[in-house]
Amino acid sequence: MSIKDFKEKFNIDALSIKKYKHWTVSVRPNQITLSCLIVSINRECESLSELTESETQELSMIFKDIETKFCKWVSFEKMNYLALMMLDSIVHFHVIPRYNNSRTFEEKSFHDLNWPNHPSDLDSGISDMATVKKIRKRIILEANS
Repeated sequence: MSIKDFKEKFNIDALSIKKYKHWTVSVRPNQITLSCLIVSINRECESLSELTESETQELSMIFKDIETKFCKWVSFEKMNYLALMMLDSIVHFHVIPRYNNSRTFEEKSFHDLNWPNHPSDLDSGISDMATVKKIRKRIILEANS
């Protein structure tokens, strides 16, 4: 898979929250739980072992930003970072806020169906683009407040 194909599949450019030197944080098109994100590398790279020291250092800062700025408004209890890369080979993480009670946003309920076990089906959840774009807007608003 090319970086171009990856970006198209996950709508990275349209759903981007913040672009860092080496990584981009964007809203995940399928919201398994409220405020699911994708952290993706900005270059062709298919293995975590290929990451540079600079890329891994920046990743640490991004994880802090996710938990203190981008997802804090959700009141998550745990944050899961999944680096599966089975079908989508570009290095990326699915970021899934975890919680034991439902969250509501724009009159839609977001349930963590498999709490406290591993996240449920990654293709499940709310995926209508209007709601996903509103989540993106809310994350950006919260991050800048």
